[in-house]
Amino acid sequence: MQRARATLGWPLNRVLTMIVDRGIYGDEVFERVLADPYLQVITGEKGFVAEPWDPARVSGERVMTRCRNSSTDLRTKP
Repeated sequence: MQRARATLGWPLNRVLTMIVDRGIYGDEVFERVLADPYLQVITGEKGFVAEPWDPARVSGERVMTRCRNSSTDLRTKP
């Protein structure tokens, strides 16, 4: 992540979120993430079973926009 920050010109205090597949890292990765307040990890949980969302606990939203066959042909999903 230090090399990515340097290459891309991201400031050291910018929070980065990594999404990684489960099982491709060891405990030392989590130790480093926990030690860095500007680094977050999202990963899967083995055997996870989705449950309905509790609307009272939702704290934000995201919108994903992607180009289709042309850069002007956009599809937006909430």
